[in-house]
Amino acid sequence: MLLIPVGGVYTVDAAEAQAVCEALKPACVIPMHYRHAPYGLPNVAGVEDFLSLWPAGSVRRLPGPVHWMDRGLSGVIVPQFCEED
Repeated sequence: MLLIPVGGVYTVDAAEAQAVCEALKPACVIPMHYRHAPYGLPNVAGVEDFLSLWPAGSVRRLPGPVHWMDRGLSGVIVPQFCEED
């Protein structure tokens, strides 16, 4: 499993993150440090640029912020942010 920053500016950007993933070949990738409106810094990119670099079938959006990881999990995993009331 690889947790990889994808937002650019203060970390690697989408293309650089994808290159790291290609080099390391993890079974599972979890993007982090990206903008998710209304949270985050305005100059940091969202996750969509990173996700667009992957085949659609390899991206899995979780229904919530928590997921139990197991050995069978693969591809790009995107947790759902919880909206505060």
